[in-house]
Amino acid sequence: MSAPLTDAESLHARLQRVGRPLALGVDTEFLRERTYFAQLCLLQLSTADDAFCVDTLALQALQPVAALTADASVCKVLHAARQDLEVLTPVTGPLRNVFDTQIAAALLGFPAQVGYGDLVSQLLNVQLHKAHTRTDWSQRPLSPEQLEYALDDVRYLLPLRELRLLRALAADLVVRVHPAVVVIHAELVEILSGARQHEEARAIGQGRRAGREG
Repeated sequence: MSAPLTDAESLHARLQRVGRPLALGVDTEFLRERTYFAQLCLLQLSTADDAFCVDTLALQALQPVAALTADASVCKVLHAARQDLEVLTPVTGPLRNVFDTQIAAALLGFPAQVGYGDLVSQLLNVQLHKAHTRTDWSQRPLSPEQLEYALDDVRYLLPLRELRLLRALAADLVVRVHPAVVVIHAELVEILSGARQHEEARAIGQGRRAGREG
């Protein structure tokens, strides 16, 4: 396991290796208990064959990352993306082409708020450790165990999308939408990957609204 990237040179070199992948796993660790706005403390990124952390307290200029997050040809894969988008958008700008594994799972019949660990366990048969769920991510240095926990949060995002969730969606196995997903904030609708899922969710929502108004 490599140490978090803490300077612009090492970040640039790592992103040069990453290039322009078809998909990029994204997760964040942040602190909001002692600040008015959530403070981004750690950024985790993953590709099909790599996963690494960026120390966003040591390295606050994330323009190289912003080039990837703004690239619509690169699918950004997150789980329960709202809070990640909240803390990332001020420093990287809007993320384009986002796939939320929680929303995709809900469309397949899982509970609307299904956790990442539960999905990884049920679909990939991997048990994730939960010891550092309440870690203070602003403290330095982070232990190897904390970094391993953080990396696990992105290691399985692409397998969830590519091997299970996306395959099921592409095969038109979506037969119903969980009721809690229909009433959804506008910014989360954009998280659905692809125009087909977006239009289906919108049509169902409009139908339900029309039924209530009729």
